[in-house]
Amino acid sequence: MSYQIYNNTASIGFHSPIGDVLLMKWAVKDIAIIRGDTVRISTGNCESSIVFRHQDVSAPITVSAIALVDLMNEWLGDYTPPPGSGE
Repeated sequence: MSYQIYNNTASIGFHSPIGDVLLMKWAVKDIAIIRGDTVRISTGNCESSIVFRHQDVSAPITVSAIALVDLMNEWLGDYTPPPGSGE
């Protein structure tokens, strides 16, 4: 299955043949490689974590799982909560 991952202002989007998911940046607790080229985006709730293989990502194109994790962590660093949001 092919995934496309993209950066939105306040979320990270995932597009796949079975549907789209938007994961709010404020909900992301950790992005890590859990084994080989498998990446996990953890929200602190195991039912809400997203797990995928780097080789299944068609966009953005990165040379390794480490490079993809670094890129997504940069995306998280770009997020600034709106005034009055309580974050």
